[in-house]
Amino acid sequence: MLKQRLITGITLLVGFISITVGSSVLQYASFVTIIVAIGAWEWARLAALEGAVRVAYVLVFLVVLVGLGVRFGLFKAVPQMDVNLLWCVLAAAALAWLTMFLFVLNYPKNEDKWNTKVRIGFIGFLTLGSTWAGIIFLKTILETGELVLMLMISVAAVDVGGFFVGTWFGKRSLAPHLSPKKSWEGVWGGLVLNILVAICCGTYANFYIITLEIWHIFVIALMSVLVTIFSVTGDLLESMLKRNCGLKDSGNILPGHGGVLDRIDGLIAATPTFVIVVLLVMSTTEVG
Repeated sequence: MLKQRLITGITLLVGFISITVGSSVLQYASFVTIIVAIGAWEWARLAALEGAVRVAYVLVFLVVLVGLGVRFGLFKAVPQMDVNLLWCVLAAAALAWLTMFLFVLNYPKNEDKWNTKVRIGFIGFLTLGSTWAGIIFLKTILETGELVLMLMISVAAVDVGGFFVGTWFGKRSLAPHLSPKKSWEGVWGGLVLNILVAICCGTYANFYIITLEIWHIFVIALMSVLVTIFSVTGDLLESMLKRNCGLKDSGNILPGHGGVLDRIDGLIAATPTFVIVVLLVMSTTEVG
């Protein structure tokens, strides 16, 4: 199982980096659309949607993405996304994740507030849709893909730091009702590693992408705190939904890993905050 997991993980990593760095915006948007469509299919399962209803859920989701793609100008020769629309999507998603943070925090006492097919389905639309928009926006403003990779590295740092520190030093359970293996020590380990990664990424950006002031570096470090919080929340939310359906994994498309949502749950939750911070930094600097 470990060997299979490593092979799948390395294959995904190499493939994702190659596509992120080497594709055009439209090609990349198509790739991301496929990934989030698979995620929507798995999310429909978490919402207990079956048969034709499940298929309809994914088809409507794709129609919404195509509509957003037209509004964002992804089919033009030089894509330039509607930043005002993007702000609306990201702000709605950020508020939704704050609400879901409370859901996770108070589980299982507040199950009646979220446990319906309609509500779970709507959450999937908003979270996956905002992730799609945010990641593609990062690609449009820097087609070489560094900003997308920074986001991925930031989320990965939370997972890696959390796993090793939690394994070695974990004693206090973070969410015993949802994920007994996760610990507060693991969260702190993920946070520390993510802060270090954020500072390194900020330094790289300052030299090669955009001129940053000292306060921007602190903002980026603060962003790593928010990314850590939401990344962990995304992981726990998916655990909550899987537990609600009696599932171990969201799917089986990735050998040794489960489903797509099992790999991108933290990314889905962290993307709105990350992109919002990028927008704020961009508004006070000049690329060059």
